[in-house]
Amino acid sequence: MSRPRTSMRSALLFLLPAAGLAAPLPAQHSLLHAPDGLAANDALGQAVGAAGDVNGDGAGDFMAGAPSVNAPAGYLMLYSGPDGSVLGMLQGVASVDGFGSAVAGLGDVNGDGLADVAVGAPYDDRGVADGGAVTVFAGGSGAVLYSVFGSLIAGQLGAALARVPDSNGDGVADLAVGEPGGTPTAFGAVYLLSGANGALLRTFNGLHAASAFGAAVTSPGDVNLDGMPDFLIGAQFSDVNGADSGSAYLFSGAGPLLLSIHGAAADERLGTAVAGDIGDWNGDGRPELAVGVPGASSAGLFSGSVRLFELNGGVFVDWPGEGDFHNFGAALAAPGDLDFDGNPDLLAGALFDLATGSGYVKLYAGLYGSLLAEFRGTGVAGGFGGALAGAGDVNGDGRNDFLVGAAGSNRAAPGAGSAFVYSLTGLKLSDPSPGLAGMINTLDVAVAPPLARVYFSFGFGQGYTAVPPCIGMGVGIASARLAGTAFANAAGDASFSGFVPASQAGRLIYMQAVTPSNCAVSNRVAHNF
Repeated sequence: MSRPRTSMRSALLFLLPAAGLAAPLPAQHSLLHAPDGLAANDALGQAVGAAGDVNGDGAGDFMAGAPSVNAPAGYLMLYSGPDGSVLGMLQGVASVDGFGSAVAGLGDVNGDGLADVAVGAPYDDRGVADGGAVTVFAGGSGAVLYSVFGSLIAGQLGAALARVPDSNGDGVADLAVGEPGGTPTAFGAVYLLSGANGALLRTFNGLHAASAFGAAVTSPGDVNLDGMPDFLIGAQFSDVNGADSGSAYLFSGAGPLLLSIHGAAADERLGTAVAGDIGDWNGDGRPELAVGVPGASSAGLFSGSVRLFELNGGVFVDWPGEGDFHNFGAALAAPGDLDFDGNPDLLAGALFDLATGSGYVKLYAGLYGSLLAEFRGTGVAGGFGGALAGAGDVNGDGRNDFLVGAAGSNRAAPGAGSAFVYSLTGLKLSDPSPGLAGMINTLDVAVAPPLARVYFSFGFGQGYTAVPPCIGMGVGIASARLAGTAFANAAGDASFSGFVPASQAGRLIYMQAVTPSNCAVSNRVAHNF
């Protein structure tokens, strides 16, 4: 459904996340970190991921790949979770190798107590021309632990990476590596490598030539309950139901194919993105599978969609994009349980939005599928939502956070790229008290930055307005108005009181608070006065 959007160009307007299933009440959220690429055309944020604790401070860290075409090569930046500072920079060997196009945190594979990371370089030539490579680095020292090189010309080994739970019983997480390219007759492949040393454990081969099998890969967990992690692999250019209709395949960790899923029409490109373990969404005790279909046209030409499939291949839910060429479903991630309700959630990205000139990200609540929050880029944050990942708990609040990549961001320099870390913790807005028209009502906010100015907004419908300069942040009220402001006390509490005219009796009013100083947005409150 379409939603009105405005941009807050002054302190007089505020914004709210747009409507989703069953008119949800969006969760509070805040922007924690926003690093940028180092130079023009670095494309930082092409890949993002949780790095684990790479510096031994007990906190989770995060990373962003920049497959720069600049000399000397692409790079991976490692950042501190608590403060966003740079912990290290890992570089490839040549400027056109695409080093940083894919990343995966592996945990501690070398036994030194620090987390280690894998980086893909799909155009690396050290094996054969554009055969690709994947390199595993010690997170603490940056030393190369091992590299694996592609042997197929133009095979693009390392175009996709995914951490896999220990599949060979050595106590170390393993690594799935996609090789989607090759000659026009190549079928593509995914290789399961030992996380400890890169040894080949298993190969999953594509079913159709030139289908880009392996351009997206993840593990949805042990779906068939055989004690081994299984694999969901995308092949966005398969032609089963028309040219580039796309496919996704569920393989048992033991090797057999369990399920084939195909796009419904030409150019849907189903399988462009696949998400990891999202748990059970329909209550039947079995997990669903999340697959991106960015070429779907149910809500406009190439509006895109995200489809959740049951294990019998049936579609449980199909979320469409919002308009022409949005390519919703181009990126997906299973970030874990972000809203602390005990159910894994799902992130979905779109590459384009006519209103902003960038992309957007939607966060859906596990089990019920309601829209928890919405994040939109701006023209300066090009490609926002093109890469997504869970970040683990980087701010130490006991809840998982998540990452959004914007490889085309111009914030630092044209095409330098950016990465954004968001948390679902932040401002907490109470219901109005006493909640009656014809009286003075009070809104209370908690968990604001001490002494920060808090803006209280209201409106009469759901919509979206951006909060400059907080990229991706907005409130879900159409044509939101400023009710007033208040300064938080030293404990982070603030209150605002205002008169609600008797003429508003029986009217549903939406309210939300924002603190631009730390880019935090409260939960939305909907109250019928």
